[in-house]
Amino acid sequence: MRIRIVIAEQNSAWVVGKMGRRLAEALGAIGVQATVGDTPDPDCDVNHWMSYAFAEGCPTTLNTMFVTHVDDPFKMRLVGDLLRGRIQLALCMSPHAVQELAAAGVPGERLWHVLPALDRPLAPRRIRIGITTRLYADGRKREAMLVRLARVMPLDALEFFIFGQGWDEVAAVLRNGGAMVTLDPGSDDWQGDYARITAAVPNFDYYLYLGMDEGSLGTLDASSAGVKTIVTAQGFHLSLPVPIDHPFTEFGELLEIFQHIVQRHAQAASRFDAWTWETHAREYEGVWKVLVRHGREPVPQAELAQVMIRPAYPADAALPAPPRPMARARFYARALHPRRLLGAIARLRVMKPLRRFTGR
Repeated sequence: MRIRIVIAEQNSAWVVGKMGRRLAEALGAIGVQATVGDTPDPDCDVNHWMSYAFAEGCPTTLNTMFVTHVDDPFKMRLVGDLLRGRIQLALCMSPHAVQELAAAGVPGERLWHVLPALDRPLAPRRIRIGITTRLYADGRKREAMLVRLARVMPLDALEFFIFGQGWDEVAAVLRNGGAMVTLDPGSDDWQGDYARITAAVPNFDYYLYLGMDEGSLGTLDASSAGVKTIVTAQGFHLSLPVPIDHPFTEFGELLEIFQHIVQRHAQAASRFDAWTWETHAREYEGVWKVLVRHGREPVPQAELAQVMIRPAYPADAALPAPPRPMARARFYARALHPRRLLGAIARLRVMKPLRRFTGR
C-alpha cells in the first residue's frame, strides 16, 4: 500500500505539518510506503490531506482528510461538501468530534477517528509532601515512622518540603531512600517563617502530620487551601469541616497510604504508553486497508472499529452529552463574525489559486 501525505504549504510549518511528517515517518517504520508532498500523487493508493481546508481529492486514487477544529457553520459545510465529492473518508481526532459532525448533518458513514499521538511521554513530577512542624528530642512527633517508611519502600516518586527545626537526620534517611527533600528550619522571625509556609502550602499535593498530640495547625492551612491530607485520626482533625483524605494512626496504615498514592502515580505515568506514533500509524494503516477493500463505497464502521488499537473511551469515562441548544445556537452565531465570513470566502474553490499565490 502506497500512501501520500499531502501537506499544504500554508500550514506545513506548524502543528499540522509536524503531525503529517511524524505520521509519514511512523508509517515507514512499520513498513508502509509513505511520501510527503504539497500535491497529491496520482499513482498511490490513498492520498491523505492533512488539512481539509486544502483538500481537493485526486480522481485516480482514494482520498482521506484530517479534520479538526470545525468551529463554525462554514467549515462544517465545507467538510460535508468534500465528503459528498472526491473525499471518501474524514478522520477526526476523537469519536466525540465524529458524533458532533454527524449530528450536524455531515455524512456519518464517511466519518471516523484516529486518536492523536504523543511525541514523548513526559515524566510526571514527584508527589509533593508538605510537613510544617518542628521535632523534639523525645520523638513525640513520631518522625520515626518516616525513617521506617524509607527503609521498607522506595521513595523515588516523592519530594518532601519540610518546615521546622530538627529534621536533618530524618532528611538524610529520606534522601537515601530515593526522595528529594527541601528543608526550611525557620528563623527568629516567626512571622516571616509563617509567611513562607503559607505561600508554600497550596503547592503541596499532600500535607503530612504524624503526631498524636491533638492535631497540627498546619492541617488547618492545608485543608483550607484544598490540599489533600495524610494526618492522624485524632484531636481536632476529626472535627474539621473537610474530612481527612487519608486518616491513619499506626505505621501499617501509613505504609498502605503511601504505597497507594505511589502506585497511582506510576499508573498515571503509564496510561499513555500506547499513545505512540507507532500505534497512531498502525491505526491509520488499518483504516486505509479497510478503505482500499471497499473502494469508494462507505466503509462499514464495525470494520473500522476492529482495527483500532486504543479504545474510543476508557472503561470508566463519562460519555459526552449531546450539545445543548444554546451551545448549538452560539456555534451558528459565529458565522456572523467578519473574520469568519472572510475565512469562508477564502476557502471557496475559486479562491484557492490566490491562496497559493499569497501563501495564506
